[in-house]
Amino acid sequence: MTFSRDYSDIEQKITDETVISIRRGSIVTGVTLSDGNQLVSKCFLPEAYRNLNPEIYKAYCQLFEGKEEPLSGGSYLPHLSARYSYNKERSVLAAINGLGEDNFAPRLIPSPPNPDCRIFMERIADKTCREEITKKPQSKTELLDYMIEVVAEVHYRSNSHREQLLATHWGNTRAFRFRNTQEEVERWIYYFQNLIYYQSEEFHEEYQHHITKIKNKTRTPRREENQSLINAFCKKILRSKKVSLPYEPGLSGFVNWFIQEERKMIYGWNQDPSEKNLDEITTRGLLSVVHGDLHPGNIFHAKGNKIEICDFTHARLAHRYLDPVNIMYEPPFSPLNPEEEMSMLETLDKYRQMVQEKGGISLSPEDTIKHAIVKRLKDGIRTFSIYCRYTEKDIEEFIPFGFPEKKRLKDSNSREKFLESIYGIKIASLFDYFLKGEGWDIVLRPQITSSELTRRLNNFLVQTKEFLDYVGIKDPTKYERQKRFQSLIQNPPP
Repeated sequence: MTFSRDYSDIEQKITDETVISIRRGSIVTGVTLSDGNQLVSKCFLPEAYRNLNPEIYKAYCQLFEGKEEPLSGGSYLPHLSARYSYNKERSVLAAINGLGEDNFAPRLIPSPPNPDCRIFMERIADKTCREEITKKPQSKTELLDYMIEVVAEVHYRSNSHREQLLATHWGNTRAFRFRNTQEEVERWIYYFQNLIYYQSEEFHEEYQHHITKIKNKTRTPRREENQSLINAFCKKILRSKKVSLPYEPGLSGFVNWFIQEERKMIYGWNQDPSEKNLDEITTRGLLSVVHGDLHPGNIFHAKGNKIEICDFTHARLAHRYLDPVNIMYEPPFSPLNPEEEMSMLETLDKYRQMVQEKGGISLSPEDTIKHAIVKRLKDGIRTFSIYCRYTEKDIEEFIPFGFPEKKRLKDSNSREKFLESIYGIKIASLFDYFLKGEGWDIVLRPQITSSELTRRLNNFLVQTKEFLDYVGIKDPTKYERQKRFQSLIQNPPP
């Protein structure tokens, strides 16, 4: 299919439009043009549909009607506006589309920038990997292997054209850039605030006390007010603990420690690199141009084994294990015991070998284990934080796509059961392996020879688990861990 015609008035050429997906920050539709071409539209400004298509806007409002946004309007950084996301995806697709006929993203349809923050792409008719999981759950292993190959190929192609992609700008900002420390801190403060707001009974006792003091009982506390209450709660709780903390008591103190400790382990530094160092680090393979939100729903198994990937809004420079770990620890694939964890790490090692074969970049097996565990913890917290905001309707949308415990989630308590299952899969099982002392021998010791690295990994997990406990994020899976956890703190593995 070629798109050589003039699409300067593309919205006037639309004769039919059907919804593909609706999210708080975007509406994706399939459109048919007057010339017969079928495209995909992605609009980052849902309010634009008031005029573009009132029926679709009505569906958007019904989906999110009554949904709380007590901490944020859907973004953890103020500047991540509709215009930011629109410009980012448009620039990234334009750069990838310039890689040749075998590019791995839908073609961007040439059209001028518009106030509706709407881009148009070629339509991919084939099934996504997420749909394949639902259709053939018994083939998950083969599908996971395929997606790991996809990631290795995407990274190889991206980094083969690294200079071209890194030179891509919109405004004064690189399209592909490394997320600086301040952005990362603000992002994780938002995630932990979500956890505390939705999951901490201790916080809600104080929160309800605050609500009763509001003179106008019908007033809903503002976002800034909620954020301030959470921050004050964390500071008070942590200062009341008679323990020595490696960070300043408070949410920002913990998050700063969390980010710095991760960067020390993953990259060997905890400061933002300069532009010169950034290029040098990328050349060595420590950083890669990554998709940033790669999961089975964004990967298309196209005809002839052609790779097709969508949704590049979060594409950036990051550690190359970010994409494969995001895929591998999706709920349909996540391991639930140390043996499965070891099997998953062996699958991840296939990615390491493909990076060597395709790009000539040597990544050590020990690094593979280290990055997987740290990224697994972060991904678990991030996704659980996001799922805490899900309504019953959101869960109904999510469950059919390969969720392993969907049979349990068919009654009015589906939200609580969903969160319980997600916490067990994404976070609690990992703490079980390592913090109960039952996973070190199987997963770590045969591969990691550095006792210092083992100690730092243990400390990173322990401090994170302690912080969650302190602020009242109780393990909803009701596993009995506390005594063994305290024993491990006193007698950590060598």
